[in-house]
This record gives sequence, C-alpha cells and structure tokens, in this order.
Amino acid sequence: MTDYNTISHVIPPVVDRIAFLKGLKGGQITIVKAYATWCKPCRDVSPLVDKLLSRMAANVKIMYVDVDQSEDLTRYLQIKQLPTFISFVGRDKMDIQIGSDENNVRSFFRKVEAYNLRK
Repeated sequence: MTDYNTISHVIPPVVDRIAFLKGLKGGQITIVKAYATWCKPCRDVSPLVDKLLSRMAANVKIMYVDVDQSEDLTRYLQIKQLPTFISFVGRDKMDIQIGSDENNVRSFFRKVEAYNLRK
C-alpha cells in the first residue's frame, strides 16, 4: 500500500456549515473528526488516526472540527459525543464512528478505504 503524506490529507479548519459544505467535493472522500482540546480520548486516538490516514488514497481528506469553536457546525452534524468520526463521499454521509476504541476506529477507516474500491 502506498504511503501518503498526512498533511496533504488535511482540509483547513472550518467553523460553520457553509464552509463545511464548500469543503465537501465530488470525487472526494471526507472524514470529519469532531473533537475538543480538553477531550483525552480525542488526543489519545490522534496518533492512530494519523497513521491510518497516512495510508489512504490522495482523494481521502480529513476535516477537524473543534466543537468548542464550531457550535453551528456541531449542531448541524448532530455531534453528541467525542470523538466522533463521520465519513462523506461528496456530500453523501456514509458512516459514523463514535468513540476512540482502536478496533472500531480501524474498522471505520477500512470502510472509508473501501469507498474507493466501489468506483
């Protein structure tokens, strides 16, 4: 599997739903990671997310949403627990993973990876 630079996968932070919707593009797979700076599970899962993301195809992007800085977007995405991961293909919501359990996060990323195989 090809390794990609994780930084190339990051979409600049957004704080409202208008910017969020502009960030979802056709042909692009977007993972939203909703987190808070005070959230220990969010911090603990970050190295795993970075590792898994580095192995994703170039069309897979991640958008970090700090729930304390993005109240409008947090409501729009219906974030209730942290961390929350949501995947989109274009603007279509595909899967949600709540929590930082390693096996569940790995499973979520495998699902995301499989979206490219369905083309």
